[in-house]
Amino acid sequence: MVKLLRDAGYYTIHVGKTDWAPAGMPGANPYNMGFMVSIADTDNQEAGRYQSEDNGSNNSYTSVQNMAQYYGTDIHLTEALTMEAIKSLETPIARKEPFFLYLGHYADSTPIGSCEKYYKKYLNSGFDPQFSAYAAMVESVDASLGEILSYLDSKGVADNTIVIFYSDNGGKNHT
Repeated sequence: MVKLLRDAGYYTIHVGKTDWAPAGMPGANPYNMGFMVSIADTDNQEAGRYQSEDNGSNNSYTSVQNMAQYYGTDIHLTEALTMEAIKSLETPIARKEPFFLYLGHYADSTPIGSCEKYYKKYLNSGFDPQFSAYAAMVESVDASLGEILSYLDSKGVADNTIVIFYSDNGGKNHT
């Protein structure tokens, strides 16, 4: 589908997670699927940690492509992906070109990586730490969608843009 859109004149952008084919297969590479821009692809691997200050060997900001500039900034991965998605929209909007943005957040997949700006609200409401972390991840994705919609509106293209929001994950069991 992405190749069809690209061939029809759409500026095609991929930001975030891919789960389209096993790692190393042609279908796992966004460029092979027809994307003109690909940011933060992990070749079908999970993100690792979500906080930029995590120093483990599986830190997303050092293992996910094009995200090293966020390392040590206190910016959560979901927020960084949103910022990159908005930056990637600047080109087609400035050119008045149609665009297709595929923003695949790693949240709400495992590992659970809480977004600190939302975490304490759930913890202070009496929820256990794991549920609070998961709820904060979900809220960070909701906030991301709001930021994307606000950006499209501010650029005057929201009324001519279709937004499809869905998750490839079911609910997390915290019982």
